[in-house]
Amino acid sequence: MMTGERGPPQTKQHPSYSSEADLAIGILLCICSVTGVLFNATSLVYFICNGGRNKNSRYFQTIYQIICLVDFLVCLTLFPYIDAVFGEGRQGDLLTNQTVCEVWAMLWNVLPEMTVFMVA
Repeated sequence: MMTGERGPPQTKQHPSYSSEADLAIGILLCICSVTGVLFNATSLVYFICNGGRNKNSRYFQTIYQIICLVDFLVCLTLFPYIDAVFGEGRQGDLLTNQTVCEVWAMLWNVLPEMTVFMVA
């Protein structure tokens, strides 16, 4: 584009994506995320409703509740990836807001570390 000419901004050309690989990855992410959300939510409800008999069992019950909550949130953070994989040109609609994107990025960086710390 010459200086002084007006026109649409130049966009970067994306490499060709494999729609079969995107479909396989998207389906795998959907299965993992949905089952993780369901099972972690069920486990969290179980540990919340099942009262501890003594102080020691309440301590471990609280730890299990926190682990289930963090794993539940990890599974929820996969949904923007699923949205992007199935979106046109791998552009998802869930992270278009700057604030939502920043919160998601913070969760995406912190939650896996918390999971490893609590389980280890």
